[in-house]
Amino acid sequence: MNELSIVDYNGEILPILEFRHKETLKKIDNENLENIAYLVKSLKNPIKNIDDEVKNRLKNGTDFHHISVINTKTTKIVDDNFLKQEFVKEHGWDAVELKSPHKLEQEFGKDVWKLLNGKVISTDVQRVKYD
Repeated sequence: MNELSIVDYNGEILPILEFRHKETLKKIDNENLENIAYLVKSLKNPIKNIDDEVKNRLKNGTDFHHISVINTKTTKIVDDNFLKQEFVKEHGWDAVELKSPHKLEQEFGKDVWKLLNGKVISTDVQRVKYD
């Protein structure tokens, strides 16, 4: 199997597998790190497309040598009003949580904003922007 590598500004070959270790990234200068970040960003969509196609083929019966489907379990609690009431009785209102404003609006319509007026807290977050 061929190993995917990045060639940096100085012509140094950097195997992708080395980037699994944060120590490797700490050794890279800012200019090369920015170039690698752009490369990785540009690969996200193609990687997702490849992943989706592999999953689709597996679902349709294709056998790959090193890729397979496994069954796992996830657990979640059924969204049940009776159960919520029981939790409130036993543990108080801290036992239940409101959905996000967006999810409430999706479920109940724009009228939820009458109840949410003055109750929604917005915070600023920093996101990385690629120009």
